[in-house]
Amino acid sequence: MKRFASIGIMLVGLSALPLGPAAGLSSAFNDWVVVPKVRVGPIGKYTSVQALRSLMPNAVLRHEVDRNGAKTVVLYRKTNRDQKLPDLVIRWRRKHRVISQITIFQFAGPWRTVEGIRMLTSLESVHQVNGANIPLRRGNRLLHAKSFPGGKISSHIEFGFRRRSAAPGDPGSLLPLGVHSGSPEVQGRGYRVIGIVVHFP
Repeated sequence: MKRFASIGIMLVGLSALPLGPAAGLSSAFNDWVVVPKVRVGPIGKYTSVQALRSLMPNAVLRHEVDRNGAKTVVLYRKTNRDQKLPDLVIRWRRKHRVISQITIFQFAGPWRTVEGIRMLTSLESVHQVNGANIPLRRGNRLLHAKSFPGGKISSHIEFGFRRRSAAPGDPGSLLPLGVHSGSPEVQGRGYRVIGIVVHFP
């Protein structure tokens, strides 16, 4: 969870992004399936920075360092003109030889898990797909969710949820510790997926 919390601030402003497809990353980029531990679309664990430039010729790539000091490559669509919020953040280990984590920030984009979870999927739907309560944490006006043994969703994927109509500060301090996806405090409140983190072990 700490890994997700470290990027939570960047997720806060995602509701400002326009809705619609994200094919602008590449005209040939038509594989949007997320398979935890394996790939995010055509991006696999051993995809190099050079290969990314070929896969996404219509994207702007920037080398940055995250809060933990890890080197990352941040991708923006060229149509994402202000470039305040990225479309993808890719973290490598072993000097850019192995991808360790990909964070998808693309709001309402076509990325989807093998179970069909995508941007704006409701918390209730994710809960149903998992078949078991998902523990939730709050932070930076978001709910963070990660699966656990016994659920159908891989433990190598995390989701960020936000109420689209949430006022600044929500969900705030009203959520008790240990809240989960089946808790009445979050059910029916309009929480939807606005971020996906995929881990590569």
